[in-house]
Amino acid sequence: MAEIEAAQAQLRLLARRLGEIQADLRRVSDSLPPGGDPEEQDVAVEIRAVIDCVLVDSIRPAIRDLQAAAEYSGEAENEAPGAGGSPNGKS
Repeated sequence: MAEIEAAQAQLRLLARRLGEIQADLRRVSDSLPPGGDPEEQDVAVEIRAVIDCVLVDSIRPAIRDLQAAAEYSGEAENEAPGAGGSPNGKS
C-alpha cells in the first residue's frame, strides 16, 4: 500500500507541474503581439492556435486524469458511472 500512496503522491506532484506548464504556455500566448506586420500576425495566430490545441487536447486532460488517478481508491462508491474500474474511464 505504501508504494501506491507514493505513486499517487507523485501523480499529484506531476499534475501540479503540468499546471505550471499550462500557465507558462498561457503566458507565451499572451505575450504574442496582437497586430502589426501581416506575416508576424500569421505566425502569432499559428502559435496561439498550437498552444490552444495543446492545452485543450493534451495538458488539461492529462492534469484531470492524473488527479483522478491520484485520488483513486478502488472503492466502488468512488468510481464515476461507467468508469469501468479505472480512474480515466478506460478499461
